Amino acid sequence: MKILKSMNKTIFLPIIGMFALLISQGYWLNSIYKEYKVQKTKQIEEILSLSIQDEITSRWFGKIGDPNNPKLIIRKASDMTPEEREKLKGDTIYLRKAEKIGLGNSFSEVLEQKMRDDLLLKRPINIESMDSIFANRLKRQNINTTFQIIFYDKQHKITKSSTNTYLSKGFNYIETIQQPIGTLGLLFVQAKVKLAIYPIFLDMFIALLVSGLIICIIFGCLYYQLVVIRRIWQKLEAREAAVQSAVHDLKSPLNTVFTILDSVEQKETDTFMLTFLQDSKTKVRQLCETIESMLNILKHTPIDKQNTEINLPEMIGQIQSGLDLLYKDKKHTYKLDYQLPSPTINIGIDRVSLERCLRNLLENALKYSNEDVAISVSAKSDKGQIQISVKDTGWGIPKEALKKIGTQFYRVRQTGKPSRSGYGIGLSSVKQIVEERGGIFTFQSKEGEGSEFIINLPQ
Repeated sequence: MKILKSMNKTIFLPIIGMFALLISQGYWLNSIYKEYKVQKTKQIEEILSLSIQDEITSRWFGKIGDPNNPKLIIRKASDMTPEEREKLKGDTIYLRKAEKIGLGNSFSEVLEQKMRDDLLLKRPINIESMDSIFANRLKRQNINTTFQIIFYDKQHKITKSSTNTYLSKGFNYIETIQQPIGTLGLLFVQAKVKLAIYPIFLDMFIALLVSGLIICIIFGCLYYQLVVIRRIWQKLEAREAAVQSAVHDLKSPLNTVFTILDSVEQKETDTFMLTFLQDSKTKVRQLCETIESMLNILKHTPIDKQNTEINLPEMIGQIQSGLDLLYKDKKHTYKLDYQLPSPTINIGIDRVSLERCLRNLLENALKYSNEDVAISVSAKSDKGQIQISVKDTGWGIPKEALKKIGTQFYRVRQTGKPSRSGYGIGLSSVKQIVEERGGIFTFQSKEGEGSEFIINLPQ
């Protein structure tokens, strides 16, 4: 139930993530709208500029003059005689001076500006004509808007507007810059536009809909995964309860065996049998301690990382004695290289857990080897830690299997070697026990030469 409760708490994390995704989507849509508005503003300002040119062109060519008496004669100064230049009554344009004051970069640009000045003085701009030209250009660009054309004088005060309708400001409101007409700063034109809401909302709604669908798909996948994980955890909890019950039931027959051995010991007088019975009682007591340790693990009891006093040579000897009885028909040799100053050491692991680790390693050395296997156990101090090594001359581990060693339920299969009974949990349990107590479990092996497993535990 604790696991399921922690799972329920973790559900809040993806929910918070989805809310963050929605906020980011809103920020993204806002950015899209701002970019959309900037693009539309540039487009409308360009349309206004083109409309101003169209209006000026219509005024310039609106009335045909007398071809024998032209109003505009353009000649270069180099093509005129001094007398003609003196009689000149028109405007003289110096291109270099015009460039310096910003009238234009070419003769045509400067001439256009001068033409606008002349037109403003002779033929004032028509706001109705400007309104019509601007509306037609917007229509050709498929821009559906409500707009207002406004004229300003040189003090930037409103002089005329195409309509008296007030355009309220809003998120779809666009106001162009005031574009000057001519070079004298006598007139400025500006367009105020309200874009149609429907196209804007349609684009944003489609983007939001796609985002919502993505979020729904993610939420659906997450919900499905949570349901599957919940079912798996329920099955694991049921199995854990069954295992816990089975392990607990092992204590009763063991206690019975211990009582029987104790009763027989009290009546026995033979020295050999007394030694045998005492050793048997020790083994049963150790097995009971192992069962108690397993029950603590199954109950998720916090691991005690306090140092424990352990007589390491004695423990190794007891394990070897037990394995000798189990593998009495197999020829093997043991060697203990004990380099610590005292048999009793303070180490950051309890006796039962350390015994389980060493028994697993020593039994594997006997199980996965041929006759006359040599097993050496060393114990020394290394960088403030106790290092225990179990080395053998057995089959070794194939190179392709080294990466999977320590994985639960994984068993090495070797061609030409007899299969051994087991479940693939020995080395994985050693790794888990050592790492849970702040230690390090390492190994090295070569097929055909043997293996070495090393346990480093804090003192």
